[in-house]
Amino acid sequence: LLANKLLDPLKLPIEGHKTPVDGSMNYVCPQGSSSLVKHFFKKAAAQVKFGKKVSKIENNSKQWTVSAEDGDTESFDAIILTMPVPQILELLSNSSQLEYAENDTNQKNILSQLKEVKYSSRYAIALLYECENESDIDVVRSKIMLENGACAKYITGDSVFRYVSLDNYKRANNPNFRNPVMVPLSVVFHTSIPFGIEHIEKTPDEVQPILLDRIEQIFPFWPKPTVVKCQKWRYSQVQHSYTGNPGCVEILSSPLLLAGGDGFMHSNFDGCIQSAEA
Repeated sequence: LLANKLLDPLKLPIEGHKTPVDGSMNYVCPQGSSSLVKHFFKKAAAQVKFGKKVSKIENNSKQWTVSAEDGDTESFDAIILTMPVPQILELLSNSSQLEYAENDTNQKNILSQLKEVKYSSRYAIALLYECENESDIDVVRSKIMLENGACAKYITGDSVFRYVSLDNYKRANNPNFRNPVMVPLSVVFHTSIPFGIEHIEKTPDEVQPILLDRIEQIFPFWPKPTVVKCQKWRYSQVQHSYTGNPGCVEILSSPLLLAGGDGFMHSNFDGCIQSAEA
């Protein structure tokens, strides 16, 4: 990933970030995190179908038949489930796989541990600042900044937010904030765990005004964004992972059914890689 310029060691400071005691490093994706996904798909020569939400998986002894919500079905020799664990359990329940597991001691133990996996819930809100002229650009460059030249900040003790990132600034990895690549600028906020717990059943449209009001309170001199995007993140970081952090578990050996993802390690990028290797 470093050789292909898909990752770059982060050179800019993150305000409020705890210095890692294990010598680990922070990296940034200059082309965005989707570039990592595209890289691995290309490397695997995988034929990927997008926009398919799986509604049911059926075991016919030799293969799995997978059904999507749009009515499309296809058969596979093996399945690897990597969505958040609560969604894995929901799919297994919809597919009657849990009924079979109740009669198998090993599978019953696996399902019990799957139910113990817990996630935090958050909202994320993105602000996009488009600039039509040099005057707009100067306003964005002079007003939107964090202390000590930081590209991101962990916000401590706030009732709403935990994290903010000046995304272009971070990806460009350049201390010169007057660089043209910085405009148009996108800024991303993540809410705190307590705020997510309190508001997770609300819609993004209901929460968005609360978030914008708090941003204005924290950063009163920032200009109004051109575009706002609010996103509910029901399953955010893993709070309590699968016992033993195995990386993946074999739910059924024949036909093969595996479950993996950050729920079986931890939610940092290297946790996802370790799960993939497992």
